[in-house]
Amino acid sequence: MSPRRKTALSMEHVLLALLAREPMHGYELHRRLNEMPGIAQVWNLKQALLYAKLELLEAEGDIQVKATRREFTPPRKVYAVTQQGQKKLEAWIREPVYRARLMQQVFNAKLLCAWMQSPQLALDLIEKQREVMLNWHSRLVDEEARLDPKAQFGDWVVLSFKDKRDQCTLGWLDSVQAQIEGMQEK
Repeated sequence: MSPRRKTALSMEHVLLALLAREPMHGYELHRRLNEMPGIAQVWNLKQALLYAKLELLEAEGDIQVKATRREFTPPRKVYAVTQQGQKKLEAWIREPVYRARLMQQVFNAKLLCAWMQSPQLALDLIEKQREVMLNWHSRLVDEEARLDPKAQFGDWVVLSFKDKRDQCTLGWLDSVQAQIEGMQEK
C-alpha cells in the first residue's frame, strides 16, 4: 500500500452534494451537474459515466434508489442520499487537500459543495486549507533558501515556481474568504 494519502474521488461527492439538496432522477442530475456554476468549468460528465457512478454510490450504500411510476411513462429511478452518504460527504468537505496539484479540481469541488451546504462550512474549509498550505509553503521556503541558484539552477527554478504558485493560491483563498464574508454581511 502506498504511503500517500488516498484521494477521495471528487465527482462522486459532487453528486452526493446535489442529491443532498433534493432527490432527483438521473437525467435531471446530469443536467444540473453540467450546469452547476464552477463545476461545469472543471468537468463534463457523460451520461453513461454518471449512471456508472450512481451504481457505485448505490452499491456502497451512499444513495438509495426508488422507482417512481407515472401514468403513460416508463418508471423512473429517483436517487437520494442516505445517512451514510451524507456523513461521507460532510467528512470529505471538511478535509483540506494535501497536494498543491489537487487545488484546482478537488479543492474547488469541495469548496463549491461546502458553499451549497452553508457559507460557514465554506469558510471553515478555507481556514483549514490555509493552515495546510502555510505549513507546506513554510517547508518550501526553507528548502528554497538553502539552495544556491547558480549551482542548483534546476532545483531553484522549480522551487521558486512553487513558491510563487503557493503565494498566489494563498492570496486567492483570502479573496474567496473576503467575498463570502462580504456576501454574509448583506
